[in-house]
Amino acid sequence: MLVLERGKLRVAVIDGKDLRSPRLEDSLEHLIEKLKHRGLVVDLSRVESTVSCGMELLIAAQGIAMIYHVRIAFAGVRPRVRRLLKSYGAERALAVYETVDEALEVLRDRRPAATARPTESSAPDGAGKGGTHARSERKYGSATAASSA
Repeated sequence: MLVLERGKLRVAVIDGKDLRSPRLEDSLEHLIEKLKHRGLVVDLSRVESTVSCGMELLIAAQGIAMIYHVRIAFAGVRPRVRRLLKSYGAERALAVYETVDEALEVLRDRRPAATARPTESSAPDGAGKGGTHARSERKYGSATAASSA
């Protein structure tokens, strides 16, 4: 995992091999602990495919981020990984963006990541670009709101 600084935010670039590494969850948790009250974008653009343990790791990362009050977004999700996210129902629970820049913009704007402008492919039915994750927020709640409670 490569970590890049973007002002107060961080970008964790995950390699496809990393997503299967048992140490990745520990590395992400350590990074999230250090980022208290800031933001993290997990760049998945190098991950071409994964298995269920990779999806569980992404969901766990979001949970860890909520505990430490860190806003988290996932970017660059490739089609095979996106299909797996959909099959788990996780695509609507996670804040997923087409690009790292888009995710960084949302986190910099301090908009709740779970209710920010989704990508067309991650938008709930009937919502295109510019729509919100309103249905997702009703079902799962806002990650930021839950973390500040």
